[in-house]
Amino acid sequence: MHRDDESLASAIITAVGQVESAGFAVVGVRTENLVTLKTIAARTTRTYESVRRLANGDRGPGGFPAPMSGDGYALYSWTEVARWFAEHYGIPDTTTRYDRIVAAADHLVRARQLLGGETGQLSALAS
Repeated sequence: MHRDDESLASAIITAVGQVESAGFAVVGVRTENLVTLKTIAARTTRTYESVRRLANGDRGPGGFPAPMSGDGYALYSWTEVARWFAEHYGIPDTTTRYDRIVAAADHLVRARQLLGGETGQLSALAS
């Protein structure tokens, strides 16, 4: 689908509004942002065990981004993890502004869903 708008954030907000006005609930924005430790290992060319130990704080400088999920199967925000690896290990952060906007939109839509829709528009994303 093609959408003309002033920015990606504005296009996402408009699309969410149009889908909801048609009577559907928007529960997320498709993104490749949520990743497992196995995916992080592959993207950073490290072993799974190395990444697991970094995530647990058993190795490295600490402060590894917290998982976005729990209950035994942890999913991490790739945009946060990529920034952390760039800061601490000099691995280039290949995420783009586009990636970060789409990930933020997904987080906002999911948060709004958790709050029962009471946060209204996603206008915070556009700023």
